[in-house]
Amino acid sequence: MRRHTEIGTLLQHNGSITWLCFFKDKLLLSASEDGCVCVWRCGGGWDLLHILTGHKYGVSCVAVHPSGKLTLSVGKDRILRMWDLKSGNGIFSQRLKKAAELVSWNSSGDQYVLSYGEFLLVHEVKSGNTLASIEVGKQINSVVYVRQDVLAVGSEHPSVLLYSTLSGDCLARLEGHTKRVKALCVCPVSGILFSASSDETIRVWRLANPLPDAVCVNTSELGSRVTCMAITHETANPEKTFLTSTNKETIVQTTKQQFVSTVEPSVSTVEMPMDHVSTPVKPRKTTTKIC
Repeated sequence: MRRHTEIGTLLQHNGSITWLCFFKDKLLLSASEDGCVCVWRCGGGWDLLHILTGHKYGVSCVAVHPSGKLTLSVGKDRILRMWDLKSGNGIFSQRLKKAAELVSWNSSGDQYVLSYGEFLLVHEVKSGNTLASIEVGKQINSVVYVRQDVLAVGSEHPSVLLYSTLSGDCLARLEGHTKRVKALCVCPVSGILFSASSDETIRVWRLANPLPDAVCVNTSELGSRVTCMAITHETANPEKTFLTSTNKETIVQTTKQQFVSTVEPSVSTVEMPMDHVSTPVKPRKTTTKIC
């Protein structure tokens, strides 16, 4: 990322890649239509550590436990599987009533949530019980834990919805987007939530107590619809958080007022400080720009 160069290609899967998931800077998990999850060591030779097999019709998504010792995989065969990442062995499997589309852990790893169209089911790991069944009412596009027992949900509705995993109640609606919310990412250390929408904007929310008092502290105009988003951050210094979104081009924005834009040089962007709304910055007319 520092030199903006490709460093190699990982070859193993025999089907389309459906999901990628990093665990810190240690592991990369890749899921595929071939029904396998590959576990790669980050850096060095990018060694293939394990091939997790067992799903019949392809893997929809994976999520690594906060400890880095376990992972969940959701298959199109309606099977939920848990794996030991050290040995590569399966721990348990469970048949679901229908195929889930998304899975996410809370920060302590004692809960996980599964997304089914317009519904969410929250499960407790220790007992295996269902803690809450949540009906959102719109197709769910993204779900993340923002606190131990609070979910943020992005759907075909323009609002970001916050739900309690204990009661299933909607705790707050974050208003601002004008079209569906495609992706959500959270920086738990600083309590910042990023939301990307088909209205061609990314909004930055500072969460508060109580949750309805959460405020939008920044809006970034992208000029094209977002399809997915990821953030990376240094735990010791949340002010270095930076944002990556992908649409027609790839844009990397940082709180240090830096971005990289490729493919479409005319796209404008904005700085991403956490404490105030920023001023638009027009990039130079080059194929790849660093400002």
